[in-house]
Amino acid sequence: MKIADYIKAFSPLWSLFFVSFFLLGYFRGSGNAAAGLSPRIFLSLLFGLSAVLLIIQLHYCELGHKLSSYSPVVRFCIPLRNIVALTLALLVISIVLAATVKLPFVIGVIVVLTPFLFFIFSPVSLRRRGLWYNLAFLLAAFLLFSLGWILSGGSFPSMLLHSIPYLLFAFFFSVIIWHLEEKPPETIFSRFSHRELILLLILGLALIGIVSCLLHEQVIFLLSIFLFPFLLWSVFAPRREILLLNVMLFLMPVFTAFYFIDYIWYVFLLVVSCVFRLVYILLLPKRG
Repeated sequence: MKIADYIKAFSPLWSLFFVSFFLLGYFRGSGNAAAGLSPRIFLSLLFGLSAVLLIIQLHYCELGHKLSSYSPVVRFCIPLRNIVALTLALLVISIVLAATVKLPFVIGVIVVLTPFLFFIFSPVSLRRRGLWYNLAFLLAAFLLFSLGWILSGGSFPSMLLHSIPYLLFAFFFSVIIWHLEEKPPETIFSRFSHRELILLLILGLALIGIVSCLLHEQVIFLLSIFLFPFLLWSVFAPRREILLLNVMLFLMPVFTAFYFIDYIWYVFLLVVSCVFRLVYILLLPKRG
């Protein structure tokens, strides 16, 4: 048994990154971080997102893909039956929790999870469909942000305006992931060299920082500032975007915690995730 691989697979960090869009939408819509936010809503989204992210990993595993050579699922270090069982269990728990809230929320959860599955299921698979590959991330972020905003009772026109920096950041995130693929699908970014693409991303990150500052979106603004030096390093260190990706995964939930520090479920899972990540890093060098 590869203990480090199980620790990595059970870490909720990936899921918390995406749940952050929902939580920040809820906060921006209500102006009061934890008021009225049921733990069942939060956990339902967390488990559902964890399940679909594992499904995507299984798909890459089936293709023999090396998108995430650092991922335990893709490298078959965890038995496939264990991952399938975990995925099914997470999906069932997510739907059951959503059903205990109210029926519209069940529909909302299913709608939010759908863009992630667009990556893998034929004939709508977006993996090889150019720019749609990136737009699926943007759609997922928008749906998560919108679901949080609507549940908090915020107005729809205001939501469209304040969602802009979050959508830009989701698109930025998708381009980083695309660039890390061993055989990335053809997109408009394929024509750029590594250095040209990084310079383009630097301009994009600067735009994200400006827009988030104008709209007073502190989380995205702080993220853009912290990510800037890592992106600059990537200009001179090819394929170092993996560090940038991990920093993004870590900082998004951490900065969100400033708004949800009194929401015990989120803080608890964030601490667990960080501990899992630390233990994984410590165990990794000892593996054969």
